[in-house]
Amino acid sequence: QDVPDPNDPATWSFQLQITSHKGEEDVTLLENLKKKAETFAEPFRSANLWIPEGTTIRENKLSYWIPVPWDDRNGRITLAGDAAHPMTFQRGQGMNHGIADAASLVTQLKSALADHSSVKNAVKAYNTEMITRAGDEVATSKVNTEMLHDWSRMMDSAIMQRGGHPRSQQPPADA
Repeated sequence: QDVPDPNDPATWSFQLQITSHKGEEDVTLLENLKKKAETFAEPFRSANLWIPEGTTIRENKLSYWIPVPWDDRNGRITLAGDAAHPMTFQRGQGMNHGIADAASLVTQLKSALADHSSVKNAVKAYNTEMITRAGDEVATSKVNTEMLHDWSRMMDSAIMQRGGHPRSQQPPADA
């Protein structure tokens, strides 16, 4: 642990993240953040209310990019992970898709080597697969983020509907 006194939470450093909708009060102003924190559940309520006066607050701006075809310079350049498809983090799929990118690219390159095919075609096949797969996830993650920032829609989110169960392993409806 990298804290002065592990038994004294007052000596610990924390990173809290908050996002807001456009048009809401500026959450980078501590007064506005604390006003918003009054509505939070514990321990997030207290953690935000205890932020010392004078603390610099930085808003966590969510960003995403749905990948589109690009010039791969005849198979010499490609992208993977966040460079290819940054996504909002509420579904926790960014790393999974980065790993899927690496696996897909390696599979395509090994196939090209085995078939004496071109790297250009392997990269093109990878790009096509990745753009479709990751593009769908970026869009799904964006919708999920919007749901989690809107209490009335949150109950429709995947985690609330499936309880963390993958689509293929959902419990029976009569269970």
